[in-house]
Amino acid sequence: MNALVDMLAALKADMLAGLKAGQEEMKQEMKAGYEKMEPTYDEIKAGYEEMIAEMKAEREKRKVGREKVRE
Repeated sequence: MNALVDMLAALKADMLAGLKAGQEEMKQEMKAGYEKMEPTYDEIKAGYEEMIAEMKAEREKRKVGREKVRE
């Protein structure tokens, strides 16, 4: 009976160790995924900010052009 209990305890310990290793591996994969996404997000944000700056510059050009026409 003790051998069976010992075997079950060893099996439980192995399963817990495997689960913990799997969780750690998943954490590392998620971290790597986030690190890959970060530059992409920064590039999108920079492109969006550049587009807004260009739109503001165009709006200012049109505003100046209208003022010259009025003069």
